[in-house]
Amino acid sequence: MQSDQQTRVPVTPGAMETLRLPADVHLSPDGQHVVYVLMEPVSDQPKRQGRIWVVDTTGGEPRPLTKGPGEDSCPRWSPDNQQIAFISKSKGEGSKDKAQLYLMSANGGEARQVCTMPNGVSDLEWSPDGKRIAFLSLEGEEPKSDPQVITPNRHKRLWTIRPDYDIPEPATPNDLTVWEYAWSPDSQHLALYYSTGPDDTDWYRGQIGIAPAGGGAVHQLTHLKRQASALAWSPDSSRLAFISGEWSDPCQGGGDVFVLSLTENDAEPRNLTPGILFSPAWCCWFPDGQRLLYTGWDGVTQQIGILQESDSTTTTLVKGFVMSNFWPRLSTTSDLRCFATTHATQQHPSDLWFGEIINGNTGTGINLKRLTRLNPIAEETFGLAPSERISYQSVDGWRIDALFTPPLEHKSDTPPPLVVNVHGGPSWAWLDDFGGLWTQTLASAGYAVLRANIRGSWGRGVAFTDAVIGDMGGKDFQDLLDGVDYLVERGLVDGSRFAI
Repeated sequence: MQSDQQTRVPVTPGAMETLRLPADVHLSPDGQHVVYVLMEPVSDQPKRQGRIWVVDTTGGEPRPLTKGPGEDSCPRWSPDNQQIAFISKSKGEGSKDKAQLYLMSANGGEARQVCTMPNGVSDLEWSPDGKRIAFLSLEGEEPKSDPQVITPNRHKRLWTIRPDYDIPEPATPNDLTVWEYAWSPDSQHLALYYSTGPDDTDWYRGQIGIAPAGGGAVHQLTHLKRQASALAWSPDSSRLAFISGEWSDPCQGGGDVFVLSLTENDAEPRNLTPGILFSPAWCCWFPDGQRLLYTGWDGVTQQIGILQESDSTTTTLVKGFVMSNFWPRLSTTSDLRCFATTHATQQHPSDLWFGEIINGNTGTGINLKRLTRLNPIAEETFGLAPSERISYQSVDGWRIDALFTPPLEHKSDTPPPLVVNVHGGPSWAWLDDFGGLWTQTLASAGYAVLRANIRGSWGRGVAFTDAVIGDMGGKDFQDLLDGVDYLVERGLVDGSRFAI
């Protein structure tokens, strides 16, 4: 009988594009079901197409909730577990090929278009009382494409709508751009990360404010010099927690956890994690209003833990748990007893996982359960070269975390050639996962691959991420060269044959 590895096939160019990938996971308020977007390859389409699926947290086969020609996204459970709001493109009359807001029963069936926005909608969230749905929509007319007219970007405005009424109501003025928002627990207000200009450059110097849910002026709360993300109200609405740092891409970050008092005039945000050696990315308050559940980038993996507001102590619940290449977050029940997320390993691409937070006599922990197996063919037939987590010293004595992937097969007496794969951003990080688009393809073709989280990456704290500011192509490039030297000195790669 042949061994498992002998029956596997190399990962050829395009093989990773055949994977089915989950996105936008949302746990029902009762913790019984998870809706998610399944991104699937379609033979006659240039990119994956999104459909909404659901799976029970007790197990069983996932099942589709939407079908047809539309591109579906952003599924959100109603607070009473009875309905699912979502966004779909090219469904219903009057949509004009713009993504619009739909509602459907949690049991499936026909979806109903709630309203028609001339520029479509994005970023849905139900109010906690279930009486409104908030969303973002671009302002103004779409620029003409023929001839090409170069105009400033358009503002992105926050709106709300009542589920049984077809006229949306603006929640913010038309001269602001809302990048992120969060409902207050009593559904009366919305916290915003916003800017007075509509461009990405304006996002870099946005501020946090509060607007009435029924519409009105935005009350600015901060004078931030860095970006903010992952806004989270405390249960009594007296404080806002958020993540802040200096990042390269809108609405994606890892930095420090701050708390801002809403009861004091001109209060300054308080940093709960100064000097911490990983990069928190998302947070949510426990019902006691004293602790925060967080996720964070940690070296070449991610972690989940608890942060105590009073003394900034952290308790790690799980380490080495890769959730997302973009933004590691959890979808939780209101009591934070359970959550849903995605998880990938070297052995399997991203799947849905369910977690239960257990408070026992020996401390707090997490029970984790896999809910889906979206790519059994890839798991069982792809020939995968195992990656090794390595660490080496670079300039200034800083330690660099990296992943080294040898060729799938190498029969020569000389070491293999090396490809240095550099992540963009620069604020981002390589993760110890299934290998992404290129790593396993290159390994199958006979190359070794180095993926280094050079300075500027997340996972080592704010000072490490900040070290690239004003020095891109400087010491970060030296981090790469030192990684190559590390591998050459150990005879793992050929120092005369490498590419970037």
